[in-house]
Amino acid sequence: MRSSRALLLNLVSLLTLGASRQLPRRALLQRAGGALAAPSAAALVTLPPLRAAADGESSPSQLIRDGEGRFRAGDVEGSVAAFDAALAKEPRVAPYLWQRGIALYYADKFAEAAEQFRRDVEVNPADVEEALWHGVAMARLDGLASARKGRLRVGQDRRPVLREIYALYSVDPGVGDAAAARTRVEAFAALDRPAPVLGSDAFYARLYLGLLAEADSDTSGARRAIEAALQTEYAASSQDYMVSVARVHAKQRGWMVPPLPLRR
Repeated sequence: MRSSRALLLNLVSLLTLGASRQLPRRALLQRAGGALAAPSAAALVTLPPLRAAADGESSPSQLIRDGEGRFRAGDVEGSVAAFDAALAKEPRVAPYLWQRGIALYYADKFAEAAEQFRRDVEVNPADVEEALWHGVAMARLDGLASARKGRLRVGQDRRPVLREIYALYSVDPGVGDAAAARTRVEAFAALDRPAPVLGSDAFYARLYLGLLAEADSDTSGARRAIEAALQTEYAASSQDYMVSVARVHAKQRGWMVPPLPLRR
């Protein structure tokens, strides 16, 4: 998700500046800084001339940044509104706007959130996080067992910790592999180790253990894991959007949220 954020904003800029000509979508995605999303990415698309934002009017990229800023500040409904406004101005960014899916999740619009993540996976089939978010959104509607059966299949995420989390999500708890999968994820999470020494792998393992626990109605397990994620050195020092997600999650539920570090 971190790399796809830059791709999204670059893609918006390219679309907004596009002249009326045919370009291979393959070239568009590569120019936007991303890898090919799917085999169909080589298809030709026509980019119509799009008007620039008028004076006093926000561009799609500005609206996306506004949505992110509002979400980081805990204004979930305002965040959804900003992302929707960006989509209204540039509908072609719809499959890339995973931030909107997260905002919809915290606005309790789980069906819309799941649909956003489903579209995201269609164009970014190697990003495990979007499949996991689709799963936890569906779990809030139909339960985790049903969500697991209908899970989105994804390729090999380049991050080992995310591959192990997806394996844990994918396996039925009654199957013998479930205990081994949990052990591998918990090794990344290192819940019994002191927080200050822990980096991004521990943060991500703890965050997704918490999300999956909550999806399985284990509130105490979810709280322990997500509060622990926020205690990592990574959460204290990183500008990663997912750290803000963990903070919003905890704040919405009245859990402990560490103060933001002072920025020099």
